[in-house]
Amino acid sequence: MSDEVLSYEDKVNIVKSHQKNLRFNEYNLNLSLKQESSKASPSEASIIDIKAQAADVQRQITILQEELDSLEHEEQLRLQNANKVENGE
Repeated sequence: MSDEVLSYEDKVNIVKSHQKNLRFNEYNLNLSLKQESSKASPSEASIIDIKAQAADVQRQITILQEELDSLEHEEQLRLQNANKVENGE
């Protein structure tokens, strides 16, 4: 599928959907960390793994925010160019 088939709004909605899913994962990992930490004998390996997963989720959220910023910038440029064409520039 070509990028031209998707509107700016479509792309933003897709990215936001991915972000929301990652936020669910992040919350789930936080709960898992609390659960593991509350055990009488928490597994250090499990805690390290959960923290590593949470760090991965944070990196993915950051990348998706960068994608949203890029989409917004591209849309602003597109609108500026469209205005120039309308104004005969």
